[in-house]
Amino acid sequence: MKVFIDTNVWIANFVTRGVCYDIVTYCGAEHQILTSEFVLKEVADKLRIKFKYPQEEIVSAQKTIRTGSVAVTEAPLENNVVRDKDDNHIIAAAVGAGADCILTGDKDLLDLKTVHGIPIIPPGSFMMFEEVRKTKKV
Repeated sequence: MKVFIDTNVWIANFVTRGVCYDIVTYCGAEHQILTSEFVLKEVADKLRIKFKYPQEEIVSAQKTIRTGSVAVTEAPLENNVVRDKDDNHIIAAAVGAGADCILTGDKDLLDLKTVHGIPIIPPGSFMMFEEVRKTKKV
């Protein structure tokens, strides 16, 4: 399964080491993780500005994402899908890569539930989504 991981999940993975860390680790072992240049830049910006991370830790975080993910190109979208224009980058990248789901904590994205046939899943529900997906394959 190809899982596109949104910026806020990556941030929580690095900052809190909680549910998002567990899910990212699981996805890295079981699935193909997708990312984009937009996500990589946004992660760096948020770690620097909001969390005051030193540059060497930001570089390390970006290296972790690049090493464990496939960077994809955004597909052109006909029009804005969500209110926050930055979220359109997430959708465009997931669509362009043929993602099987988008993993995010972003409320605007989660309110959509699906976009272009791609389920949008919060981290806390990912394992349930995974179980349902596996039982449908059997």
